[in-house]
Amino acid sequence: WRCRLLEFGGEADHVHLLVEIHPALNISTLINNLKTASSRRIRNRFAEHLKPFYQKPYFWHRAYYVGSV
Repeated sequence: WRCRLLEFGGEADHVHLLVEIHPALNISTLINNLKTASSRRIRNRFAEHLKPFYQKPYFWHRAYYVGSV
């Protein structure tokens, strides 16, 4: 994906990522790919545990925040 994860953390309802990306990489494409891949892995690995909480066809909220440092 032409990027590097520098730091990560989060709270009960959101995550924080500090990512170094190639200047030509579209940030929205990166976020979409991260959300898609992580959602699939989380749902596959924790399907039974998540069943009572997530009946909707999506795991992540559509919105996201990007800041530049």
